[in-house]
Amino acid sequence: MMTRSNFALPLGRGGSLWSLGTLFCLMACGAAPAAAQEGLPTLEELELPTAAELLARRPTDWIVLKTGGVVEAGAVQPRPDTLAQLQRRQDFVERMASRDAEGRKAELARYVRGDDPAPPAPLRPQAVARFAEEFDALSDDEIRRAVEEIGGRQAAEKLKGRTGARLRSEAVVGSRESYIGLVAQLDRLDLVLLDEELEDPEFSVAVFKVDQIIHHEDLMLRRADELLESGDMRSAYELLFALARMNSSEILPEGWPGLQERLDRAAFIDAGELLDLGLLENAMGRMEVLLDRSPDFPGGLDRLAEAADGLIGAAEQADDMREARFFLARLRNRGPQHPITLKWDGQFSSRAIALLEDAEAVAADDPSLAAERIREAARIDPTAEGVARAFTRYTRRYQVLTAGVLDLPPAEVSEDRPPPFPPTDAADRGSFLMSSRLFEIDRVDEAPHYRSNLLEGWEPTDLGRRASFRLRPRFPDWLPQPPLDAADVLAGLQDRLDPASPMFEERLAEEISGVRQLSPREFEVIFARVPLRTEGILAEPVKVLPRQVTKRDSAEGDAEAGDAAPPPGATLKTPFFPRVPDSADQPGVAVYRRAVPEPADSPQFHVAEVREKAYSDGPALMQAFRRGEFDLLVHPRPWDVPTLLKDESVLSFKSSVPAAHVLQINPRSAVMKNAELRKALLLAPDRKSIMNDAVFRTAEAQSAGLGRVISAPFPSASEATNPLLRPRSQNLTLAFALSLAAARSLGEEGAPGVPELTILAADDTVVAGVLDELAATWQRIGLKVRVVSGGDAAKLAAESPEDWDLAYRTLRMREPAREIAPLLTNSDDVTLDSLLMLSDWLRRDLIALERVGNRNDAVELLHDLHRHMRSEVRVIPLFEIDEYVFARTTVRNVEGPLVHPYQGVERWQVDAELPTDDFELPEVGR
Repeated sequence: MMTRSNFALPLGRGGSLWSLGTLFCLMACGAAPAAAQEGLPTLEELELPTAAELLARRPTDWIVLKTGGVVEAGAVQPRPDTLAQLQRRQDFVERMASRDAEGRKAELARYVRGDDPAPPAPLRPQAVARFAEEFDALSDDEIRRAVEEIGGRQAAEKLKGRTGARLRSEAVVGSRESYIGLVAQLDRLDLVLLDEELEDPEFSVAVFKVDQIIHHEDLMLRRADELLESGDMRSAYELLFALARMNSSEILPEGWPGLQERLDRAAFIDAGELLDLGLLENAMGRMEVLLDRSPDFPGGLDRLAEAADGLIGAAEQADDMREARFFLARLRNRGPQHPITLKWDGQFSSRAIALLEDAEAVAADDPSLAAERIREAARIDPTAEGVARAFTRYTRRYQVLTAGVLDLPPAEVSEDRPPPFPPTDAADRGSFLMSSRLFEIDRVDEAPHYRSNLLEGWEPTDLGRRASFRLRPRFPDWLPQPPLDAADVLAGLQDRLDPASPMFEERLAEEISGVRQLSPREFEVIFARVPLRTEGILAEPVKVLPRQVTKRDSAEGDAEAGDAAPPPGATLKTPFFPRVPDSADQPGVAVYRRAVPEPADSPQFHVAEVREKAYSDGPALMQAFRRGEFDLLVHPRPWDVPTLLKDESVLSFKSSVPAAHVLQINPRSAVMKNAELRKALLLAPDRKSIMNDAVFRTAEAQSAGLGRVISAPFPSASEATNPLLRPRSQNLTLAFALSLAAARSLGEEGAPGVPELTILAADDTVVAGVLDELAATWQRIGLKVRVVSGGDAAKLAAESPEDWDLAYRTLRMREPAREIAPLLTNSDDVTLDSLLMLSDWLRRDLIALERVGNRNDAVELLHDLHRHMRSEVRVIPLFEIDEYVFARTTVRNVEGPLVHPYQGVERWQVDAELPTDDFELPEVGR
């Protein structure tokens, strides 16, 4: 090992500036002559390494001598602030040289704590004893590290294997002379020269000859400064992040000195560039991170405010006031008195107060307008003075239930028009809201159970062949139903029983032979035979047709009456929540209001208006529900249900009737009359796999038991389902053979084959997924299908009733005995002509079911019908899915399980919540 020189060999990037012979001469002399130092480069002559060089090469420090020369060497220790650390160690060792064992313990304890060695005066005995006790409490690793830093590796080696009291005792052993020698050793800086030609590149230089040390990390910071100045943010960040990951930076609590300042500056510059690019939210996020680290960074709050100003303005322009308040709250969190904060606070507050004044002005005459004004005020600024108190008062007087949905009822669904085919869930919701009925289903278990809001009572007479009904003398305040008397009900029934009326129903005429008014509030219905359920026959809304549109009046009246254009339809006598004409100011919203408002002096108020708000897709719907944008979530996507059921902050109501997914066969389709084709369509798909993959999709939903394969369109728990019949299993081999047989039977001579099948379907994500799976399976057995959805499906069904083959339906059969015939015949009114399209078995079963008068016989007939449907495959059942309605805790008086999503809505109450600005923002020091 070579003896260390007191002066390091000066080297540049090109290698040694001195010959090896000269080096040996210098080492022999022990000093370098002044002329030799003239070959060292100066700090001004050295070029700052590039970012690529700094990242690729080994760490290199610049040792700047007091003579002006610079020596490049490997990373020196300790770092950072090498000279100061060496001086501190030297000061502690000098103090230890004059101390006894206890005093040295105290000095080592102070060294570990990071104390400054000053004052030079000796410690008092009490302080020595306290620090000595602190030294004894240090861990073994802390003591070894302190000894190595002060005494070097050689001193640390002597303590190898020592622990406990022995370690602490030997750590302070040594003569005064040994500590003085250690002081001299700490007065030299060890270097490792970079010349690979040197046999021993290790040298030392006296610390007093060194002016400063520019560490490799400092060079990285200087290069980062230049990159930031030139706008090369990517390279600057790469260099700074590399420095942050270096061990010399990671071991320091706050990283390498100066690193954080550069990162802050980089973030500030980066935020400015993002602002120029219009990426305001990204810029705001950068500045928030910067201000979290450095709250007083010059210009930081102004740049944050600039980004927030643009975001708030854009949100206000898009009428998303919650988002505007969110960005304003983020700005207020850091700059409550900033001019931008005060500007927007003032604007929002003044707008809200103006709306509050409008609400107070119209509250007495128009409660709905007052509630609308105060809701808008709260949406803009819920913290404005007086808004909170008025919000509670006006929203309780006029309560609005907002439901989140994926599709709205078609505009053509009204009181006097049936929904388009195939009917959708949205159309069913709209039809339910727009009219009340003499009887409605209250609950369903094995069989349906009815109730009536309009009737005071009804009694069967003549062994069930007659029934007398009494209307309520006065409707309760919560019922949104205008006055109704016996004449209104009978007029509606007579129009449906009159063959000359456009409202004539052949099925009802076969069931009712006559009606008679007994008093203004009482009427009697005479049945042609004992009905299975009186309530089911009279469950339709009461409608009265204007006299001038009847066929009889047109034929017998004068020519002018016959030529006059008929009114658009029947007058609904039982309006419930009529739909308000859609407004261009509220796109994607359907509004339904009470037909009869509650009196102003009612002791309590209920839902006065139902609003359905449509969202673009399932994720947007779920996000809006979590944000509290609406009160009721109607039948969410099946794969979202398990998560919602676990959420204790929402109310869940299970539908008492599951949704049966079936393929309805068009009885008018010539192709679907082929029995082999129908059976092939049923046997080909693996319905359970399709249900899991297309309906539930997630493992959590698949394992939740929310669905099951079915063998009939009835609910599996219904008394109509034959318990001896099981769903058919997939049999691709048999399905393929049946499709070949169908192809030979349906194909033309010389060109056998099944034509492409047309399926009508609603425009729905779940339905589309199921149909994709079915189409892929049917293609394996040689069958091709074409799906027509949405408005195109309704148009095709209306204009060409024979040009489609299958319809994807989502059924909720509450009364199978009355609903199965319309499904099989695809007719709202079950007529003899519609039954003729079915087989003898099915026709006989349906006619017998129409005439049955007791429950036991009806159940037996339904079981037979189930068996015959299964045998002939007149409908293709797929699976049934349990459905849920979820509500926020602000909705009260909802009684589940629900037969319909809006069952009992006239008695619901909504305690509207004032919007809050509690965005869970982090606490920020002022």
